[in-house]
Amino acid sequence: SDSMNMAGALMGLGNCYFDLKKNEPALEPLNKAYGIYERRNNLKIQSWLLTNIAGVYQATGNIDLALDYSFKALDMKRKVGENNFSLSTTYISIADLYAAKNNFNEAIRYSLQAVEFRKEAEDKHELASAYEHTAEIYYKSKKYNEALKIHKQAIELSEQNGFFDILKGAYAGIANTYYDAGNLKEAYQYRLLYESAKDSVLNQESSKQINQLAALYETEKKEQENKALQKENTLSAKAIKQQKIITYFIILVLIIVGLFAVFIFRSLKTQRKANKIISKQQADEHQQQEI
Repeated sequence: SDSMNMAGALMGLGNCYFDLKKNEPALEPLNKAYGIYERRNNLKIQSWLLTNIAGVYQATGNIDLALDYSFKALDMKRKVGENNFSLSTTYISIADLYAAKNNFNEAIRYSLQAVEFRKEAEDKHELASAYEHTAEIYYKSKKYNEALKIHKQAIELSEQNGFFDILKGAYAGIANTYYDAGNLKEAYQYRLLYESAKDSVLNQESSKQINQLAALYETEKKEQENKALQKENTLSAKAIKQQKIITYFIILVLIIVGLFAVFIFRSLKTQRKANKIISKQQADEHQQQEI
């Protein structure tokens, strides 16, 4: 249990270093975490770690090691029985690495396979992303006709579903492709579409931020209302408690006064009775003296 907790902490540390672009320090904790999960035979997390390590090597420019770890991750995912959509993400990473080595035939092969895998899934956004990714590889390999064809597939799917983030990249990509192919008129038209899509993305992001701020404001407002209500309830409870104490005190005082009154009444009654007896004795004595 402790070693598994340690492995999770090491993996988190390595990922944090990677996010901070501290690639060399990221490798040690990631490799140590991998060793622990390997001894525990946790293949699924091993595949994640292999993917992360491959990403670190890619960031440092060591493409061969990045490819080696990517293929290990792919093999591990297959052993675990990951679905094709999960495999497609590794295929895209491998395509990127082959493209970095200018091995465009392999890059296109793996990217097209990722497209086929994503066609099987219901996530159209990720399919559009895979189209766009493949089009970019065709563009880098100077296969402009194929690049234009795939770009347009990404655009069609994105326009149907409002994927402005994909549209922005696709319009820019197709504009660059037309420009390099010498079709300046089409390049200009798609550049205009890119600017429009970029504005739409900015508007979406602004709306999202506004909605997040509004939700945050409502949450804070509700929290303040709850605090005020709790405070009011606390004050009310305190007032009720004080009122009960005062009531109990008044009742106690009334009881004491009542008992004191009873005591006085009995004392007066006893005194009157004694006075009557004394008066009668005095009258009898006086009568005897007269006789």
